[in-house]
Amino acid sequence: MSLRFKLYRWMFDRPGTVPRWILINFLIMATFSLLTAYVDYTVGALELRWGLTVWMSFTMGFSAVVIFNVAINLLGLGYQEWKEQSK
Repeated sequence: MSLRFKLYRWMFDRPGTVPRWILINFLIMATFSLLTAYVDYTVGALELRWGLTVWMSFTMGFSAVVIFNVAINLLGLGYQEWKEQSK
C-alpha cells in the first residue's frame, strides 16, 4: 500500500473517523488562528491591534482546514478502486 493510501485510510477508512476528523480540523483551525493573532500582536501597529485580527484569524484557520481537506481527499483518489482490486 502506498503512503498516500495509508494516510487516507487512517483518516477516512478506520473506526473513529468522525472524532479524528473533527479533532484534526479543530487543531488546524486553532493553530492557524492563534498564529495569525500572534503575528498581529508581535508586529502589528499598536493603534491598529485587534481591529480585523479576529476576522483574519478565522479566515486563515478556515482556509487552512479547507486546503488540508482538499489535499487529503486528493491523496485518496483511486483508493476505492485499489481497495476493490486488493480483495
